[in-house]
Amino acid sequence: CMFLGTPAAYSQNHFEQSESRSPSSPISYEAVALFNADSSTMTVNVHYRIVQNFFIFVRNERAPQRTDYVARGELLVELVNEQKISVARQIVQLPLTRTTLPKESDRPINLQGVVSLPAPPGKYTIVFSVDDRESGRSFIEKTRKVASPDPKPAALYVSDLMMCRQPVLGKQPQLFVPMNRGGNVLFADAGGLLTEVFLPSALDTLRLTWKLTG
Repeated sequence: CMFLGTPAAYSQNHFEQSESRSPSSPISYEAVALFNADSSTMTVNVHYRIVQNFFIFVRNERAPQRTDYVARGELLVELVNEQKISVARQIVQLPLTRTTLPKESDRPINLQGVVSLPAPPGKYTIVFSVDDRESGRSFIEKTRKVASPDPKPAALYVSDLMMCRQPVLGKQPQLFVPMNRGGNVLFADAGGLLTEVFLPSALDTLRLTWKLTG
C-alpha cells in the first residue's frame, strides 16, 4: 500500500521557477525504488530536473524559413552493481525548440522527467550524465547510491521516501507529482512525503508515525 504523510509545509503562492529559490546546480536528480508488477525485480525511478540554460540554442537550419532555434541534449542513466557491472541503462534524447534566442533575463521552465529502470535485488551506483550536443558541455556524476530490496520481503518493508505534491482530489487521487528537486524542497512549499509499505500478511494492522527533524 501507499502512505502519504500530511503536508510538510504550506504557502499561499507556488513558484515553479525562481532563481533566488532554486539550487545553484543547473541539474538535480533523485532515485527511489518502488514495487512493480514483476515479482522478480523492483523499479528504480530516477526523477530529474534540468535548467534549460544548461543547453546552447542554435538556428535550426532544417526549418523551412530557418527562424526557429533548437538545442540538442542527451541524458544517460545507468545502474552499476557492486561488481562494477551495468544491469540497466537508458539513453533519452532531449530536443528543445524556441522561436527566439534566450536572453539573460529569461527564466524558462525547467526540463523535467523520469527514467524507470528494472533492478534485481542489490545495491547500485547511479551513473547520471547529461550532454549538450551543440556546445560540448557535459555533466556526469557517479557518486549516488540506491538499494533495490527483495520484491517479496519476508518482513515489513518501507520504501524510500519521496517528496511530492498533494494529489488533486476528485480528479486523479492515485496520481502523485514528485517535488523533483534532488530530494530537497523549497522553503514554505506545499507537499507531503510518499512511501510504499509492504505487509507480509493481509491480516496485519498498519500504523505509521513519522516526524521531521533538523
